[in-house]
Amino acid sequence: KECGVKTIQDFLKNPQAQDIAFKKYKQRQLKAIKSYDLEKYIGMYLKDCVVTESGLLAGAHLKGPKNVKRFLERGIDSTDAFGTHISEYIRNFANYDMSELYTD
Repeated sequence: KECGVKTIQDFLKNPQAQDIAFKKYKQRQLKAIKSYDLEKYIGMYLKDCVVTESGLLAGAHLKGPKNVKRFLERGIDSTDAFGTHISEYIRNFANYDMSELYTD
């Protein structure tokens, strides 16, 4: 019900509400990353990519934090339905500015 959104149609017509929803989604994913203790891998190199907070978030977006954990701990580099590997997301989305997720 934020930003005057009462229906899915309201939401689809309201970019501000969509931005707020996506920010909240990313904040929840970061909490999940922390609950899986994945932050300890930040700065390490795996499969020719450095692990960063934004890379972890991207990997969790692709396949969920549990699968990111499997990749980091066991090297199981699972893919989505299109064949994109978690390692690709960790590499391609490394070092993005995450500061907006720490403000309200």
